[in-house]
Amino acid sequence: MYAGTACTERPVTVEAFRQADRLARQVLAVLDKEVHNAAILARAGADSSRYGLRFSHAALVLRDSRAAPWRVVHLLNHCGQDNASLYQQGLINFFLDDPFEYAALLLVPGERLQNRLVQEVLRGTVSALFESRYDMLSHPKSLQAQNSNQWLLELVAAAQAGRSHTRATAQRWLYEHGFRADIVNISAVQRLAARLFKANVGFDGQRAAQLLAGRVQVVTVRSLARYLRATEPDLARTVLTVPSPRASQHAVRRAKDVRAQLDAGD
Repeated sequence: MYAGTACTERPVTVEAFRQADRLARQVLAVLDKEVHNAAILARAGADSSRYGLRFSHAALVLRDSRAAPWRVVHLLNHCGQDNASLYQQGLINFFLDDPFEYAALLLVPGERLQNRLVQEVLRGTVSALFESRYDMLSHPKSLQAQNSNQWLLELVAAAQAGRSHTRATAQRWLYEHGFRADIVNISAVQRLAARLFKANVGFDGQRAAQLLAGRVQVVTVRSLARYLRATEPDLARTVLTVPSPRASQHAVRRAKDVRAQLDAGD
């Protein structure tokens, strides 16, 4: 859910680069062995476990030919602001974002959809479906704003349909084919803090009743993956990780919390 770039200017540490490189090499090995020319690649970002989420930001990874290098195409928020741009990066750069843990999710559809995704990139659909106004918690049917995973999901819809799409027709295709957004529970305090202090959170298109109840519909990596599992029978799913002290400490704390709940009979 939390996608974008960090807003602090600090150099990448040797350890961070080493971790990103190790994860990128794992991903590359799977891409070279199991992927024809396109897949969905997601990464972990900030710790989103309170919302039941692990992976926060998804991108399209593709190559133009067998001899060409893999490149990552994705939408990124501008340093916490309410605007975004489309970027093309290498695999290592994709993981150099000070993540909570070095983990990647690779979703590989059948060759038919892979080929269509590449075709959509070549015909410029990535730009046609792009909305520069960014909202991390934009409603999946919002046409005035967009988050990173929403853009990618709409691109997938255009590729599945095999014809040119506007954002509205891509969204219609998704809901006609069973897409279900994730519902994230956000407290009143969190909503107020987001409105006051975060330019990249506007709750665009969220229904008033659901917003008041703290139930926000949003496109997450999880809902994107769920949609692909339902519509692409040949989809392959791979999770890749590199040990991270920060994530390991969190896992230990979570395990203690679960044991304490079990001991208390909760």
